[in-house]
This record gives sequence, C-alpha cells and structure tokens, in this order.
Amino acid sequence: MAQIVIATKDNNKAFLNFAVAYTSRDELTHAITDIATAVKHNEILPEDITEELISDYLYTYQSSNPELLIRTSGECRLSDFLMWQLSNACLYFTDTLWPEFNLWNLLGAIFYYQKCYYMYYVFRKNSLFS
Repeated sequence: MAQIVIATKDNNKAFLNFAVAYTSRDELTHAITDIATAVKHNEILPEDITEELISDYLYTYQSSNPELLIRTSGECRLSDFLMWQLSNACLYFTDTLWPEFNLWNLLGAIFYYQKCYYMYYVFRKNSLFS
C-alpha cells in the first residue's frame, strides 16, 4: 500500500478509495464528534453546521461523491457503505461476482449510468421544481 501511495502521489485526475473495516455509521459518528468538539472549542458556531460542513468532516472529504456505485454478487443493498456520499449516485447491481467482473461488465455498468444520467437530466429539465 505504501508503494502505491508513493507511486501515485502526483495523481490528481482520479481517486480510488479503499474501504477497509469501514462503516458509514462509524464515519458519521466520527464526523459528528469532531464537529461537536469544534463547536465546544468555539471553532465553529452551531448555525454554521450545514450539509457541506458535514461532508468536509467525512473520511472522503478530499474526493467528490461517487456518481456510480457498482454492487457485485447479486446483493441489492449498500451494506452501510458511503451512505452520505451515495445520496445522488446511480446504483448498478449485478449478479456477477467480483473476481469474474470484467470489461464487458464494466461497459454494461457505464451504459446503465449513462441511461440514469440522461433520465435524471430530462426529469430535472422538465420538472416543475427546477
């Protein structure tokens, strides 16, 4: 892992996050605790707490939110994974197991994402609420 970090230290075009022993509940608890400590020490005011501020306290604060989540193995749940960050993501579920996931599976996920993005754009454009 250290070699990968060193080899990619100047990369700023893409991010790959590894979630090892990770849960969204732990991440959100950690963020809330840090924010509460900052309020206690008068570093931020309670009225300054916004969705953006909470996002800045998450483990993934340096990354943009995922636009596509690919869930392999036929599971149709998120398993407490990036619950805050995935609120607007396109979710793609496939029966293919991870070791067998190949370029064709990835292309299928990308085509599905394009369809989701197009439908999202059309809905937003024609929405009464936009």
